[in-house]
Amino acid sequence: MTRDYAIAVQPKAWGRFDPRGCDWATSMDHAHRLCSVWLAKYHYEDMVIWKVPASGKAMAWMSISADMDAIASMVCQ
Repeated sequence: MTRDYAIAVQPKAWGRFDPRGCDWATSMDHAHRLCSVWLAKYHYEDMVIWKVPASGKAMAWMSISADMDAIASMVCQ
């Protein structure tokens, strides 16, 4: 099954979706890993995972906060 949308990650502070500045993910798992990298590298700034359809407007799909990432890291160990 193929999906008809792409997944992207960027800091929540950017507000609007930036297709040139975001990181593109191959799956939701990859998106969460990218968020973890951003959170660690850029002082725990909240992140947004975007659902980007092939045609149409990108939608903020999920917010990832530094607190959520820390809890997920503890649970997954």
